[in-house]
Amino acid sequence: MTAPTLADRFPADMRAAFCARQVRTGAVFRLFVDTTNPPKIKIMVILATSNDGRDAIAACLYVNTDINTN
Repeated sequence: MTAPTLADRFPADMRAAFCARQVRTGAVFRLFVDTTNPPKIKIMVILATSNDGRDAIAACLYVNTDINTN
């Protein structure tokens, strides 16, 4: 069982309102990504967003935060 995150401590409507304000085209986030090997911190840029009433979709670009010396 995993420990609750900070986000889990806020009501769902408050989290949704925060995302609606912050997740927009051109927004830049620094976040830990566990889907890479090894997991690491990456920069994510929101390229585009769409909300058709059913699904919210965001196109993102990950940027490496460390220079590959190879």
